[in-house]
Amino acid sequence: MALIQLKAEKRETGTRGEVNRLRKQGLLPAVLYGQGLKDVLIMVREQELERVMSSGGGSICELHVSGDDVKHMVILKEVQRAVVGRKIIHADFQKINVNEAIAAEVPVQLVGTAAGEKTGGVVQHSLWTVMVQGLPAALPPRIEIDISALELHDKLCAGDLSLPEGVELVSNPDQVIVSIIAPRAVAEQETAEDEAVEGEAGADKAEPGEA
Repeated sequence: MALIQLKAEKRETGTRGEVNRLRKQGLLPAVLYGQGLKDVLIMVREQELERVMSSGGGSICELHVSGDDVKHMVILKEVQRAVVGRKIIHADFQKINVNEAIAAEVPVQLVGTAAGEKTGGVVQHSLWTVMVQGLPAALPPRIEIDISALELHDKLCAGDLSLPEGVELVSNPDQVIVSIIAPRAVAEQETAEDEAVEGEAGADKAEPGEA
């Protein structure tokens, strides 16, 4: 798996005002830790971090801290967001070993047009990422699911995924990823028709008593 390169600079512990000043410059405070490494306070560019997050593959990247000769293979372990606006305000990077299996979230991408759509069905994508485990190099950037064979009321669960060799599913295999459901308008129409039939049946039963 080709790794995205991410540059970072060391930073000092600062006041809230200094941290806010960094954010206005498009820089985000972050921390690097793991594999015997003492916590390293760093800052990364917001646009570069978003690029890592959108790359898939468990958000694994190669981090180069300015002033260090070594590049660190890391996983984006946690992202903190502001309560208002949901903007990223902090990130945690964990250093990983290329020879040790890790658990990571991988995005699920739907491919094709479901057969059930042609008969009025609607694709409901319920689960957008799954947790898998494997060596960093074996983790796929994304998992594609061909939904072209799905008919109305069909569904695919996490346990139905075809994973690369050496990669295991960690998520609950019964979690529904995608299903083909009837549109609300059809469902409401069927409900109205059922109620009408029930009403007619009730009226038929009431007629002998009224005579």
